[in-house]
Amino acid sequence: MITPSSLIEKTAKKFRHRMVIHDILGRIERHGLTVIPYFLDKEFYVPASNLKVNITPAIQPLTTDFLDNSEIESIYEHPERVANKESYKIHDRILNGCLCFGVKHEREIIAYNWCDLEHCNDKQIPFNLKKTEAYLFDMYTFKAYRGKNIAPYIRHQLYSHLIKMGRTDFFSITEVFNNPSLKFKRKLGAHPSKLYLNIKIGNFFKRNILLRRY
Repeated sequence: MITPSSLIEKTAKKFRHRMVIHDILGRIERHGLTVIPYFLDKEFYVPASNLKVNITPAIQPLTTDFLDNSEIESIYEHPERVANKESYKIHDRILNGCLCFGVKHEREIIAYNWCDLEHCNDKQIPFNLKKTEAYLFDMYTFKAYRGKNIAPYIRHQLYSHLIKMGRTDFFSITEVFNNPSLKFKRKLGAHPSKLYLNIKIGNFFKRNILLRRY
């Protein structure tokens, strides 16, 4: 049951994270109108010692590596993910050469982040990647491990692994009003490359507009 105090607390939290507009746009989208401003971000590896923030997780020990197919299958069997298993088309991702990077705590996968080495596979702005580039997408931390500084840690670890493969420049998509996502990326030195506005009205009108180059 939702009480007035819990509703106030929930609303206050959304204000603190600048998520109110993000929530409103999500509600509008369910009624057939999509209005999403988003950045095409450029990300780079910066040594942890040169970062202005601490990215050390509040939980140890942790190990990181690319996941094999059985491990990928296991994370999408998790209760938090199973409902979206088909919509994410994980088998297509694997067949198309995408890699899934994971963080484990005592052999349990607690977070993961996908990357594509061939294309920016976002349907709004698809483009081919150079041999030195990678597109990073679909990062998720399981609820039991949130608030422990896992997001910047897994991203930084993924940079390190990709650099060993010759990938030094990274792209990602970030919705303008998704403040938690913006916050952790900016911690790592990411910056916007382009600003777009995606508009869709039912099945009648679709437009992806480039608003600004940085």
